[in-house]
Amino acid sequence: MDPTNELYSRTPLNSHNQEIRLLHILPGRADELLELGLSSLSLSANPTYAALSYCWGPQDDLQDVKIEGTPFQISHHLHGCLLSLRQPDESLSIWVDAVCINQQSNQEKNTQVPLMKDIYKSAAQMFVWMGQASQGLGLIFNSIQNLAERQVPVKIESIEQVAKELLGASPEEAEQAFHEFVDLSWFRRTWIIQELALPRSDPIFVCGHRRAPWTNLKRWWLICRELNGTVTNHSAIMGTKWEKLHKTLNFPALRNLYQLRELFETESILHRGLPLSVLIVFSEESVATDPRDKIYGILGLSDANAKSKIAVDYDKPVGDLYEEVSRYLIVEEDRLSVLASQSVAVSRASSDPSVHEFHILRFNWGPNVNSSWIRDFGHARGSTLQPEQLVKELNPRGLIYDASFGSPPTLHSKQQKGVLSMIGLKIDVVKEWDMAWRENPHYTNWRPNLDPILKVYFRAGVSATGEGGRAEQTGQQKDGDEEGRMSSEYPWHLSYHPKKGPHKPLREAIWRALIGDKTSDTLESAPKSYGAVFQIQLDADKGKTASNVSGDDFGSAEEMVQHWNNFQNRVHNMVYRRAAFSTQDGWIGLGPDRMRSGDVVVALAGADVPFVLRPVEHGYILVGECYVEGVMYGEFVKASTDIQPDGSKVVRNGEVFHIR
Repeated sequence: MDPTNELYSRTPLNSHNQEIRLLHILPGRADELLELGLSSLSLSANPTYAALSYCWGPQDDLQDVKIEGTPFQISHHLHGCLLSLRQPDESLSIWVDAVCINQQSNQEKNTQVPLMKDIYKSAAQMFVWMGQASQGLGLIFNSIQNLAERQVPVKIESIEQVAKELLGASPEEAEQAFHEFVDLSWFRRTWIIQELALPRSDPIFVCGHRRAPWTNLKRWWLICRELNGTVTNHSAIMGTKWEKLHKTLNFPALRNLYQLRELFETESILHRGLPLSVLIVFSEESVATDPRDKIYGILGLSDANAKSKIAVDYDKPVGDLYEEVSRYLIVEEDRLSVLASQSVAVSRASSDPSVHEFHILRFNWGPNVNSSWIRDFGHARGSTLQPEQLVKELNPRGLIYDASFGSPPTLHSKQQKGVLSMIGLKIDVVKEWDMAWRENPHYTNWRPNLDPILKVYFRAGVSATGEGGRAEQTGQQKDGDEEGRMSSEYPWHLSYHPKKGPHKPLREAIWRALIGDKTSDTLESAPKSYGAVFQIQLDADKGKTASNVSGDDFGSAEEMVQHWNNFQNRVHNMVYRRAAFSTQDGWIGLGPDRMRSGDVVVALAGADVPFVLRPVEHGYILVGECYVEGVMYGEFVKASTDIQPDGSKVVRNGEVFHIR
């Protein structure tokens, strides 16, 4: 028998009794070899033990050890951790996933992983292994200790003071130390989310022989976050040094851990868990060696409904699991935002940030799925090359937009594997489109070129009203100055008059589409005064001053500047990675930059935003979410919606869209 299997056969587990294994680090001096033991016992016996959170490290860098006299291999990273935790005069019983679960047995993982919530929650101590000490990490741990003992508030006047007050180092040494800390692979693991959220005792962070409790690390990070506001406030006058430090201190992984730890310190949250959709958002930038663990690694923190619907099964193909979870989010949590967040990735054509060229990757949806509507949860998100979602995933239904007029997600009675069959209404067919972006706003002083956008919109206005005007046909943006200039010959007098749609001035429809009819991520539609801001934009593109804009449109000069900044930010966020489009019946909007003529714009029941679908054999593929002026608040769907006696809404005479 294989030595590893022999070791586990001597410590069998009874899943019905909540049995787990514990690793015993036997006492020893620093110069002695590591001695380890292994035993099994039931959680119901309330054993006293510690638990370990760590990064497995490279699996091709293994260390030979003996457990109960049996040869066993562990990662070099774990070996260093166990040596650091070993005590000279007493044993330490600790739960270590790589050893206490037989990683070669999917059957055992299927029963042990669901117990991990209880394992971490019941641990008397929680150790977090950050790795061996280095000069940079030593500065960080010194800083954590010093700020924990300090009573005087930290005041910052210069970049040098940030380095001195936080780390007692030069700016260059401080920057290197912060980068080394935030780049630790531990922060990117999916499993750390529950490993830090669940323990009732204060987790102890260990770096070599240095230790820092979570309360000290939390206080240190809160001070860093406060200083980050100072850095932001000074960035305009302190230049690139402030900006660089600001980006370093803006540490989403630690922020998410802090927020989840605070949430799960509440007994009610600890007992009932969180919706799976919330946990997915918290962990979207985390990674896992096994793509299944992007779900199983957070399932222990989820509510009872998610645990009852999604079983831990390491024999299930990754694609099947991701389809199961995507359906769960749509059906059980009413989260069609799982569709809205789908977008094709792009890569830079050059590593030089000054070169603003991009390659649109092939039309696929991630390496783990084969259907356009299934979220590839194993694909780390948060890229600056992704468009900003029209509706944030954690927003309540109907908070920002409500294109489906409050109707619930409605699935067709017959569902096929890999196919999402949903009820909805066809709004129209895309007639024309053009790219609304050219460069990456994160690398340059970037402003969208409005000329191609306006040509698409004005041709739709001319077609809908039958009036003439200059809006000649163009395809993609051409080179040269002429295409980049705003023309004064556009027929601004036209009305926006799509079939089955609202009537309003085309000018108003255009500027509302460009900003998604919002001034920020707020509930209210943009005020009509933003039409004056749009005029400033047009004048600026033509090199003119805003002579026709009255001060009455804004109030004070400060308010005018605020409106202008809001308008600019909204346009940037809306057009980046999107295309301007018009439809056969005269609708205008912004959609995915991979959309094409002939695509279908639909309002799916239960969705806050419309979607662009591409007809294929036996159905459609999902292209992405879109903004359609005059549709976003349920105007189109309302006429086809019946309100039931209980107040629920049902879409009448809806079409079935089979999305593949």
